[in-house]
Amino acid sequence: MTIKTKFAHNLYVRRNQKGLSQAEVAAFADLSVRHYQELEIGRANPLLSTAIRLASALDISLDALKDSL
Repeated sequence: MTIKTKFAHNLYVRRNQKGLSQAEVAAFADLSVRHYQELEIGRANPLLSTAIRLASALDISLDALKDSL
């Protein structure tokens, strides 16, 4: 599993654990819903600043997004 695939999977899992919609996470992270969807399915590579905002939106560490659950 690549880092991008792990990141995408962890976004999906963590978002669902928090009971948030894609639109809610995107809004909290100041992203378009489409861009968030591309990240969550592993089609887009996040910038470091984007990954940090996503971790903050999900109230988790950046390591929790990049490492396997």
